[in-house]
Amino acid sequence: MHPKARQVQEALDQLDIPGRVVELPADTRTPAEAAAAVGTTPTRVAKSLVFPTADNEPILVIASGANRVDVTKLAREVGKPVHLADADTVKQTGHRL
Repeated sequence: MHPKARQVQEALDQLDIPGRVVELPADTRTPAEAAAAVGTTPTRVAKSLVFPTADNEPILVIASGANRVDVTKLAREVGKPVHLADADTVKQTGHRL
């Protein structure tokens, strides 16, 4: 199991939250790909998106695979401008989370 996946599973176990982390062999970069890999619909999967703020603070949003994140509402909620991170930023952020 990937170290990050193991870390999530350990956190679930430690908090006594039922669930099992499953690593998929198929590419699952989109909600549609993730849903197809596990035999469900995009509505039933969660997607995680990173939105850096203007001062480079990463904001992690977990949303239903069928929904879009309203960046304007998110910025209002966190009190500063945000933008959707590119792939390189997400990889760098993952090491800090």
